[in-house]
Amino acid sequence: DGNTWTPPDSNLVSLTQGSVLFAGPSSVIAQDNATFFWDDANNRLGIGTATPGSKLEVNGGDYQSIIVNSADTSATGISYKNTSTGGRQFTIFSTGTVAAVGAGKFAIFDDTAARYRVVLNASGFIVVSPNADDGVTATDIFEVHADATNAGKGIKVTSAGDAGFVLKATGTNGREYKMTATDNGS
Repeated sequence: DGNTWTPPDSNLVSLTQGSVLFAGPSSVIAQDNATFFWDDANNRLGIGTATPGSKLEVNGGDYQSIIVNSADTSATGISYKNTSTGGRQFTIFSTGTVAAVGAGKFAIFDDTAARYRVVLNASGFIVVSPNADDGVTATDIFEVHADATNAGKGIKVTSAGDAGFVLKATGTNGREYKMTATDNGS
């Protein structure tokens, strides 16, 4: 009557709900729910788990659970986009040969403003800039860049008690300078 489907292979009748099917050995239809599972009730995909807790959950056995690989000459990365009111889109990527900040850098790019916000180069130097132009480079280990709209802004250290930072030269005649704001108002 067209309403009943009979599987052509007897192993299909023993499938688990949520199974993602693939061609196994000898082209036999197979399932591996512990490592590849679709939770249809919640619309979630699990890789490495049969109980995904979000739209996509990847549970790997090492620190590289996900590798994004590309030969794109500008960059390879992952974008994060919040579409609620006031939300923004950011992309975290590894730069390629034609990237405006140069190749071989780790960068956080504000897609909404079309600006680099953080750039880490191969030497471990970091540039943090609220309004960086293309081609931003670091000549010191940590730099904070500000333009005219952000003049007077820089690094802020906040603490429930005393807060501060230390400048220290470790050479033969090195000195150490501490700047501390105490909790008693001095």
